[in-house]
Amino acid sequence: MGTMKRFVSLALLSIVLACPLLADTRTENIDVVVALDRSRSMEKKVEAVKSYVSTYLIDQVLIPGDHFIVVAFYGKADVIISQAIGGDADKKAVKSIITKIRGNGRFTDIGNALDILQQQVTPIENDGRKKFILLLTDGIQEAPTTSKYYSKDGKFNHAFLTNTKTIQQKGWKIQILGIGTDTAARDLARELEGSYTEIKDALNVDSLLSSTEGLFGKITLDSPVLVSPIPASGASALAFTLKSEGYKEEARVTIDAVNSQIGGAPGANILEAPFAFSVRASGATRVSVPVRFPRDLPPGLSKATLSFSFAAGERFTPSDVTARLSVKGWFGNNLLLLIAAAAVLIVLVVLLVLLVRRLMRGKPIRFAVVVDGEPAAPGAVSLAAGREILLNETGGAFSLARKRNARSVARFRVKGRALALEVLKADRFPKLAEAPADARGKSFVLRSERGEKLTMKVVSKERAK
Repeated sequence: MGTMKRFVSLALLSIVLACPLLADTRTENIDVVVALDRSRSMEKKVEAVKSYVSTYLIDQVLIPGDHFIVVAFYGKADVIISQAIGGDADKKAVKSIITKIRGNGRFTDIGNALDILQQQVTPIENDGRKKFILLLTDGIQEAPTTSKYYSKDGKFNHAFLTNTKTIQQKGWKIQILGIGTDTAARDLARELEGSYTEIKDALNVDSLLSSTEGLFGKITLDSPVLVSPIPASGASALAFTLKSEGYKEEARVTIDAVNSQIGGAPGANILEAPFAFSVRASGATRVSVPVRFPRDLPPGLSKATLSFSFAAGERFTPSDVTARLSVKGWFGNNLLLLIAAAAVLIVLVVLLVLLVRRLMRGKPIRFAVVVDGEPAAPGAVSLAAGREILLNETGGAFSLARKRNARSVARFRVKGRALALEVLKADRFPKLAEAPADARGKSFVLRSERGEKLTMKVVSKERAK
């Protein structure tokens, strides 16, 4: 037993020292609320809970200036503590009150406890401090017949659910602790959208500490919610940054629904399926949530109120925000199609221009140049409009070349449907006063670089149709 006690003490100490809201490390004041089930079924369990509240919450967490509230409930609810903690004397006084709690009440009216809890928190609601609420229960909702939360089957009735919606909007950090397996705590956590932990086996200070490690963790929305432009399909995304503090490890958040209220239109859930993600233990986490808006939104800019609902577990605050929407019109929805159409149009225009230029130029002219019976090039030459070919002489031999150089004596070009001859060195064509409009079928006197008179013929080589 001695070894076990030392182990529990070490575990308790390690958890306590790891908590970021301990009295010796925190300077910012907070409000701490404990709602404790003291019905008869808690008679043997309440001692561990009282030790946890005294040795951890009061001794290790609270600092001067914090507000501490304890609501003990069964068929009715009693506010046994509601005061600001000034120092050790106050801590001693509230611990004395805690020790007197007994698990001997009849019925379990969680709805009434929440009413009393709201009444206590409302006066300090706007004090600018973070609020942490811990509710511990081992029973089902079993309100007496005189309670407005009474139901024959023990389920939460309409009045209860309406009440929880009010609490959700407060932005309080709520931790629900279910003691045992046959409890309504899980359903309660779902309705309150609070963190939920269940202790199924041994109930002691150590198990309570382990189960409430994330109680003082807080996740807040640290940026505006940006909505990506909404196309005709409605598919979009919500992007925002969350800031977390007070956790020892990553926190898991599951968004169950996002209600979008646009103008006077009825709100609609734009989240197609629950979206779960992890938030860093401390610092910033960027989140992108896929959503789908209704298809019939009018194009243009508008505002929407987005209300986030969460599964039992961690949540962020505020859960109601205003966001700007940009709904694409016809042009925006068909931008890719317009770009593709423009690209096709450009290609067609280019092809058309090339075709027109080709038609204007006419078909290529095929011809051959023969000097004193020797062809200047092997086979026929095909020359298109806009192109040219040069007659060159090198060492008494004549040839056709595509580029002009110092040995070029004449140039052939296509003009319309004619093959034009342009003389580059007039002394090489002594008897040519004026070049013909079409050189095909013509003969010319050509003088070689050595002064010899030669005959140059331009022969048409057009293929027979």
